[in-house]
Amino acid sequence: MSKLKTGFRAGAIAFGMLALSSGFAAANDFMNAKEIQTLMAGNSISGVHKGTPYKQNNHADGIAVVWMKGDKVRNIPWHVNDKDQYCEDWGEWGVICFNFMKLPDDKIKSVRTDGVEGVANWHKGFIDLNHE
Repeated sequence: MSKLKTGFRAGAIAFGMLALSSGFAAANDFMNAKEIQTLMAGNSISGVHKGTPYKQNNHADGIAVVWMKGDKVRNIPWHVNDKDQYCEDWGEWGVICFNFMKLPDDKIKSVRTDGVEGVANWHKGFIDLNHE
């Protein structure tokens, strides 16, 4: 199994999240579905997942264009569900869903459904996906 597949299965590829040691935030601190849709549609995120930089442009049509350094560019379907969660469908690796909380300095805290937490950088509009 490739290093990439192992990483996808083990973690939240959606954001290349860095694991945090803090506990869950109160439910009312998380964004609702409308806020998440507005935040993500037509905008971008970036960060590091297990030591690998990633960049992601979320198109309003429900496709996220994701590039992890050293891997191919992937078109990943995304949506916001009725539980106020942002979700991405990674095919054979499954659907991964997160609750979101906006943080200062254009950062987003995410809490995956299995409790793993992380932080991503949020960017208005689309960013250059090139890692060079």
